[in-house]
Amino acid sequence: MSTWPASSAKGRRRVRHYREVRGVVEGLHKRGLLPGKQPGIRAQLVDRQTAELVNDFVVANGPCSTHVLNAVLPTFTYSLPFARHVVDHMKPGG
Repeated sequence: MSTWPASSAKGRRRVRHYREVRGVVEGLHKRGLLPGKQPGIRAQLVDRQTAELVNDFVVANGPCSTHVLNAVLPTFTYSLPFARHVVDHMKPGG
């Protein structure tokens, strides 16, 4: 288990991060936050009915727009087959 030296800049960031997220994550304890490698933000879609992670892209159509949700790997959205998939969903009845 790592310690949280509040005297270092890294320790102060960890303490500040813990204080910010403990109100959002029920039952969070400092011992649950472990040092990691380079941080990265990977937002992932959660199905609100089942509370499970969605493991695929979701293409959602609005009245004047089309949205690609859960694009965890942005490079995949550059592929032509994926572009065809999105365009198919944009078509009426798609």
